[in-house]
Amino acid sequence: MRKFQVLTMLFSSCFHVNLKGLVEHNKPNFIPPTSGMINYVLLKFGNLSYSNEFRYGSIVLFNVLEHEVDGYLKIVEAHSAGFLPEIRKEHCLMHLISFG
Repeated sequence: MRKFQVLTMLFSSCFHVNLKGLVEHNKPNFIPPTSGMINYVLLKFGNLSYSNEFRYGSIVLFNVLEHEVDGYLKIVEAHSAGFLPEIRKEHCLMHLISFG
């Protein structure tokens, strides 16, 4: 059975991510949406690590190693505005998901 880690962060509605800027600075990692939705960005790093940012206050990291979390959060922080609490991995809800 295969396992991977999912980290989720939810912030207040005062937190806003500039998705356009996030995509511009991460074009090689950007995965275009398959639907018409434009309120999120999905980025792929390495073979199996993903970062999903929603415009209004949510960040989801898939299969990101613990020592890499702060680096991914810094990428989002660089493209955020509004009332932004300090982003740290201690604010994440961690889930271990099994499949296979």
